[in-house]
Amino acid sequence: MTENQIKNEIIIFHKKYKGIGNIKYKIRDTFEEMGENFKNKGLENAQAGYLPKDNIILIAAKNHKDKKDLETTLRHEIFGHVALYRITAAQKRKLFDSIQKLQTNKDIKPYWDQVKQKYPNLNIDQKSEEVFAYISEKIETGYKIVKDIEYNVKSLEDIKKISHDIQNQFLNGTSSQKIFVEKNDLQFKKDAYKKTTEFKKFKFKTISKQKDLTLER
Repeated sequence: MTENQIKNEIIIFHKKYKGIGNIKYKIRDTFEEMGENFKNKGLENAQAGYLPKDNIILIAAKNHKDKKDLETTLRHEIFGHVALYRITAAQKRKLFDSIQKLQTNKDIKPYWDQVKQKYPNLNIDQKSEEVFAYISEKIETGYKIVKDIEYNVKSLEDIKKISHDIQNQFLNGTSSQKIFVEKNDLQFKKDAYKKTTEFKKFKFKTISKQKDLTLER
């Protein structure tokens, strides 16, 4: 896909999910064109990454073959990563702790296996976030009534409930950012990134803030 095609699809996505709000985007053909920090790091196949401190999603246009491919990326980054900054720090901590206890659960183990293979050097919290992201990208689109949200998840269905609830907030415009981190922990989708020095334990703080969408070039 071209940069302009991707930008147009992002605008459409945001019109549907009006509660996404203040995300910025940096779109280039490849990750090497993002800047010096992304060169020679095995990111040739990386499709996207989220920088939570700067609230920017990076997208490599040439690594997306069509609209469906891009939608999967947007769902992964927004419903999987951005979403986890729209809940409180206490909720996120509880979610990660419980996802980590489910590594051998028969329904969740395939996601853990996928993440461990693709991201062997991520810390346990970042792997938990990737597990949530891969589950969330596959959940069907559309509003669904969700009751009895519990962040101490015990099953795949519990995780899907949380993802649905956040997606509903994106749909109806009630979502707002609650967690800000002190440093960007860039997490890539479909990459071969092996550096460990870039990844540290999450530091959470909870505040409220909301801005308008910016498409950054």
